[in-house]
Amino acid sequence: MIMSSLLRWDTWFDNLGGSSIPKSPDLPYHLRVLVPGYRVSPRHSMFDYFLDFGRGDIPKIIWNKPLTSHGDSSIHLIFVLPERWLSVHEQHMFIPWIVKHHQIDKITKVDIITQEALIVGNVGRDSIMLFEIPEDDPERGRLEGE
Repeated sequence: MIMSSLLRWDTWFDNLGGSSIPKSPDLPYHLRVLVPGYRVSPRHSMFDYFLDFGRGDIPKIIWNKPLTSHGDSSIHLIFVLPERWLSVHEQHMFIPWIVKHHQIDKITKVDIITQEALIVGNVGRDSIMLFEIPEDDPERGRLEGE
């Protein structure tokens, strides 16, 4: 079940724009950060299935505890709107804590969807992609004056 969830995650993430984010030569893992545009509400149903992805790994990152690896001992971290579970200081330190984690050599990929500037601020621009939803999407966020 876990593997099929990861396969669906990759497909979903790639379709939002994640497939166009290249691996940075400056990092030992492939970091892909998708930033929802201003019309994408965190309440959108596209997040329903994935909303808690990564929640259990956040304390492990913060406190440098062991992360769960897959059968080949590689670690693929996935976080969807992690700012919901982080203090302001933790948001700012989140990426540096991943880089300093004692299992950094096993982390092969880190996928993050976030709207938080404090998290994005520690990510190189080549690892970030903005995505938007169609103008006629019935769940798009409401703007002032609409």
